[in-house]
Amino acid sequence: MPGTVAVRCPRCAQEVAFQAPFEFHAEATPGTEHMPRWNQRRVRERFPSVFPWSDPDNPFKELHWDTPNRRASESPIWGVISCVQCTLLRKHRLAWPGDAFYAVAVEGQLLWAWDRASLVQVRDHILSTDRAKRSQLLLKYLPRHFLIGKHRAAVAKAINAKLASTAAAPGVEAPPGKPGLGV
Repeated sequence: MPGTVAVRCPRCAQEVAFQAPFEFHAEATPGTEHMPRWNQRRVRERFPSVFPWSDPDNPFKELHWDTPNRRASESPIWGVISCVQCTLLRKHRLAWPGDAFYAVAVEGQLLWAWDRASLVQVRDHILSTDRAKRSQLLLKYLPRHFLIGKHRAAVAKAINAKLASTAAAPGVEAPPGKPGLGV
């Protein structure tokens, strides 16, 4: 999961950034001496007034890299959301993929992406007739349901509708679907 993903604002339903509350640095990194220590790392609080390291919801404090049988899925994913539309700034427990802003339903299945650029990448991959090996994480685990030919036009149409209904960030283009695919 990237450090920032696009989620739906719980207050106004607009796109907001869900961000990791902490950054981890090697212990020997210059300028980190004042930061809290954790598992031979230094922790930078990205939003100290919203989600400090000492917060009781901080799942990292109880975890150690060497904990036997530790799985990431056992810990809730906490972060901070900040909405420029309604000025909401608070800690947030991620409920993925339900919180995903860039999600579309196709033939009863939910297709989601981390952000707008990821959704464009998924769409372009699905529309491509010469698909390269799916080495990128998002494409690697793309369900077959969305890749089969009979769903291609419906997937592209749903993605293009989502992209058209949201404002594009600078540098992220959302060209229309390829001709002849009914999108």
